[in-house]
Amino acid sequence: MRKAFLAFPKLTAHENTASFRSTRASGAAAVQINTASEDRYATLRTYTLYVPNYWYGPGGTMLPDEAEGSRTARYISDMISEYKFPVRLVRRDELSELILNTRKPLYYVNYVQSLADKMISVVNGLTGEVLYANFTGKSYRPKEKDFRDLNKVVLEAK
Repeated sequence: MRKAFLAFPKLTAHENTASFRSTRASGAAAVQINTASEDRYATLRTYTLYVPNYWYGPGGTMLPDEAEGSRTARYISDMISEYKFPVRLVRRDELSELILNTRKPLYYVNYVQSLADKMISVVNGLTGEVLYANFTGKSYRPKEKDFRDLNKVVLEAK
């Protein structure tokens, strides 16, 4: 049975030697790892990007039964609205089921916080491949800027 890739996606040797480029001109240090050729980012234009709803918002963790009008729900909604391609907020258990039962590429956002550094990545749930990763030092929780950066990469893909 396949396992769901929900956290700490494994990078292959090729991906670990991928080229780096800065995604922010000023402020917190951010490095984007190009783990796939830029034209692969274009595939994200047509696939739905699944965003799990278990992240930290301004007032704490967003729960699966978070009220739609709550401060945290608005924070998440404003954040993902910066991504202008198909996107869907899903519960963690729903995302696990989608990953385990998929027969075609399925892309989801993964967020990892390590002390004062965060990593936002897009993972192919079918293969476990990390398609996009953005590391930001001295930054906490996903923000609108993270989704704007991802949107820009997808928009500019060939």
